[in-house]
Amino acid sequence: MDCVERTRGGAVCATATDCRRRGLRDVLDSCGEPLAEQTRSRTRWLKRKSGLLRQVIDNFYAELHLACSFWRGFIDVLNRGGGDVDALCKAIRKYVRSALFQGPPARIPAGVTMGRATSRKELARHFRRRRYFPDLLSANLAIDEVMRVPVEESRTKWGAYELGSHVMWSTFDPAGGRPFAIANLTSRLLRGRLGLPGRRSRYPVLTLEYELPRWQPAYLPTVAEAYAGNTWLVFFRTSSEEEVDSGFSLTQPHDDLALKHAGMPEVVHAPITGAALSYSPAEID
Repeated sequence: MDCVERTRGGAVCATATDCRRRGLRDVLDSCGEPLAEQTRSRTRWLKRKSGLLRQVIDNFYAELHLACSFWRGFIDVLNRGGGDVDALCKAIRKYVRSALFQGPPARIPAGVTMGRATSRKELARHFRRRRYFPDLLSANLAIDEVMRVPVEESRTKWGAYELGSHVMWSTFDPAGGRPFAIANLTSRLLRGRLGLPGRRSRYPVLTLEYELPRWQPAYLPTVAEAYAGNTWLVFFRTSSEEEVDSGFSLTQPHDDLALKHAGMPEVVHAPITGAALSYSPAEID
């Protein structure tokens, strides 16, 4: 299958910055009709399987910030899969994990405090999977400990621990303040504004505030980052051209908050370690 640029008389593009494509539809238009129709049929089949998968496929079609090289691989994965939906989703997840951080570069003010919102449960599980601790109890005790000590000790204790898997989603205050210094902020409101899973959860949100190392690039999120995790995001939308110009995306709040609260700035980057912490971890009830 040729790149859409080659079909139009140009060179094959390997990166989004070199590519004048307009997403999956354009790439399919450059394919031969049998492959294009087979791919469209597969996406229609997936959309019928669940509401989440319908939204996932809609987002893949809406994504305009990935190069033809990404879409060629995605089309191949989609058409090689059989009739097992779970196996196909697993194959898509594996593929996008191999194609992370290809979206537009983010522009973040120098020295700004970044913020990741997660849960104690998820962070403890991550620490256990990475074998930083032998069991969940030890991981939870370590979280309790760093929440009580000065950040200098937190950095030392967690200096070698990555704070995320595959992708870290982060927010920040463009004006330079702390990302979660929001009046009357509750865990439910924060989950809602960030579009996090667990919209009805009453558990606290664990916040990680850090400074992104100068050598660490950040990007606007694409479908690759959105579907790299084990849990696919319900409240995700692709970045607009205006957001690309501004240097960051905005989160998609939960439906019940969308009319009252704007999305929060959002970027993605590779996992960083606890050595970058600006403040000790904290929980918002």
